[in-house]
Formats: sequence, C-alpha cells, structure tokens
Amino acid sequence: TDGENMTMPGKFSFDNGKSRFEMNMSEMSGSKMPPGAAAQMKSMGMDTMISISRPDLKLAYLVYPGLNSYTEMADKDPSASASPDDFKTETEKLGTETVDGHDCVKNKVTVTDKDGNKNVSTVWNASDLKNFPVKIVTTEQGNNATMLFKNISFSKPATGSFEAPAGLTKYDNPQTMIQTEMMKKMGGGLGLPPKQN
Repeated sequence: TDGENMTMPGKFSFDNGKSRFEMNMSEMSGSKMPPGAAAQMKSMGMDTMISISRPDLKLAYLVYPGLNSYTEMADKDPSASASPDDFKTETEKLGTETVDGHDCVKNKVTVTDKDGNKNVSTVWNASDLKNFPVKIVTTEQGNNATMLFKNISFSKPATGSFEAPAGLTKYDNPQTMIQTEMMKKMGGGLGLPPKQN
C-alpha cells in the first residue's frame, strides 16, 4: 500500500559492468522509518554508505566514509558468474506513460533463470534517453520496490569511482568494521571486561 512506501535518495554510476551506488541514510523517509532513526545513523557515522561492485575483480567494496572504513568482500552474486544463456527474458509492452517529464514505453519484463525461478518487473524505458529504464518496479514476496532514476548522464564516471578508497581502514567483513568503529566512537567506555583467552 502507499502508506508503506520508503524513499531513499542515492547516486548510481555504471561503467562496463562496474557499478557504484551511493546512498545517504539520513535522507531516507517513509512510514516504516522509526522516529529518530536517520539522526541516529548520522550520529554513528553510518549515514552515508557506498557500495561498489567489481565483477572484473570478483570483489565488492562496502564503504562508510563517516567511519573512515571500508570492507573488501568476495563478490558472491551468483548472477556475476552466470552466463546470459542461463536467463530467458520476455518483454511485454503494457503501454506508454510519462515519468518525470520523459515519454516512456511501459514494459512488463519477466526474467526466468535456468532453475525456473521468475523475477517480474515493470520497467519504464525513456525514448529520449536511449531507452534508459528511468523507473523500475519489482515485486518480491508481495512487496513492491521502486527505483526512480533522475538527473541521468551518459558521460563516463570519473576515474577512481570504482576503486577502493585510499586512506581508509580496511576490514574483512562489515560486522567487524561496525563493531570496532563503534567501540572507538564510544571510547571503549562500555565497561566491558577484557576478553579471556
């Protein structure tokens, strides 16, 4: 229902399979957001999160600039190693609509993987933006997720957009990063006893 919508502004860059998604949690809004959650994320230094996918290196980076930290993980996305032949895509034109001032063709896109699992999305392709999908609505387990792209540019992203950031502390997993950095922020002042060997 409309009352359960949640909005999360973000910035998405893509180049030859590499992708970067930057989002600001403190700008999230919606009825499912607990009161004060955005302010709490900001005070913890976790308001900005950057996710970088590097299929060419089989790596993914999760960056929290507010924690001066990032994690480097093996990219476990099964679709990254899958062949295009493993997927069957069917497109059905539903009509035409205007989205954010762009004339679009509204399509129902069904992707079926080799195991027969179906993923159904409604996609609005803008004719004035090389058929770029300016809006995507995906239904999963009865819930709708909507992505709306604005300020679209086809210029090449800056060099380094898809690299691990220099000068930040590197961790092997997000849990260790968050626990360690949270302890630093709290000055270790929780009165926890030292770990026993």
